[in-house]
Order: sequence, then C-alpha cells, then structure tokens
Amino acid sequence: MQVYVPLIAGQDDAVYLTTNGAAADEPMPGSGPINVTGAAQRMLLRAVAAEQPGVRFHEVSFLAAVAGDERNLDPDAELGHDEVAAAVRGVLDDPGSPQLVRVAPRGR
Repeated sequence: MQVYVPLIAGQDDAVYLTTNGAAADEPMPGSGPINVTGAAQRMLLRAVAAEQPGVRFHEVSFLAAVAGDERNLDPDAELGHDEVAAAVRGVLDDPGSPQLVRVAPRGR
C-alpha cells in the first residue's frame, strides 16, 4: 500500500480499496492470526489515508462467508457473489462512500 498509493496519487478519482472480514471486528477462537492481520490492515488503511491526500481510501468488510467457501459453518449467513461485486462497485462508483463499508447478508 505504501508503495502503490503514491503511484496513483494525483490521478483523477484515485481510489485504493481493500477487502476485509468479520475477524477484523470480533475475536474468533482459533483465528488469532486472522484477527490481528485484519485489524492491522484496517489501521494501515487509516494511517495511509491520513498521510496521502488526493486518494480515496475504502475498506469493504464482508461480515459473512462468501458463497462457495466450504469452511462456512452457517450457509444461511453467506454473501452471494453478486452482493460482493455490488458492494465493491458501489464504493468505487460513489465518491461519497464512507471509508469503512460493512456488508452483511440480506435480512441481517
């Protein structure tokens, strides 16, 4: 991020977008490395955003497994590929999007 962002700074509507998941928000037994990595990624995005004007920074955080992930223990709480794509496109297309966008399964 620290290498790539200066390369896009100054371009029209420069956007840097990351994806993350629920583990960045809540501790999950057996997922310590994922929890720490997700939280660190979020802070890195915030820090670089504070240092680099002229670039929009966004994180799209998916709060459920994406459909097709065999590790998902709750298939009723999954996100479809269309929901994932729509969330990312929505942020990229809307300069007014917040820095952190959380995406939950429909009905939750």
